[in-house]
Amino acid sequence: MAYETRQSSGGTAVRHGGIQRHRSISKRSRTLASRRRLAVGVVTLDRNISSFELSDNTVDPSGSSYLLISFGQNESETHARALLADAMNHGPVQWLTFASFSPVSRRPIEGAIRSCRNGVRIAIIGNQFDVLQCAALARSLGALENEIRKLITQSSDLPIYCAHCRQTSRVVGTPGSVVVCSACARSVEIHAHFSESKGCFLASDARARTLP
Repeated sequence: MAYETRQSSGGTAVRHGGIQRHRSISKRSRTLASRRRLAVGVVTLDRNISSFELSDNTVDPSGSSYLLISFGQNESETHARALLADAMNHGPVQWLTFASFSPVSRRPIEGAIRSCRNGVRIAIIGNQFDVLQCAALARSLGALENEIRKLITQSSDLPIYCAHCRQTSRVVGTPGSVVVCSACARSVEIHAHFSESKGCFLASDARARTLP
């Protein structure tokens, strides 16, 4: 899958997904993230997603550097360009763009996040599935909540974690909807419980409520 990297002056060179000359997020940050993941349970949609969304096309000026990750084109790219312009006023910027979040795009994203310095601010822009999965990846690699901001440009798709086959799927629906798990072909109900560590909504057999 093709992707593109853009950067401001003073940023780090990226070639075909390879990141150079960045120090990684500190061991302490990774330890804190690990502890947080052990403690996290499930939280509601409003508590987890809305509280850290970007409200406009500006970045946190207190950041020491900026990593922008956008998915798709059109509206996502428009927002990313605006964030890029603002971030360049405050520090080095790296912008990665992808068609979607997938195993292919995951590798260069992981490399970029692992190479971030302390104080980085990460902005993730795109469809709900892509943004939530990417944010979960960033957390798993040591990024803290106040270092991540999300801008969801389209919310019809979302990630579900099937309680039966334990796979993550992209579906079109909202909490309360009944959809088909693409991994096990089971009809599942999407619950309004969101796991930060997995970046997914829980889904379980839609017949469970009616079984004797």
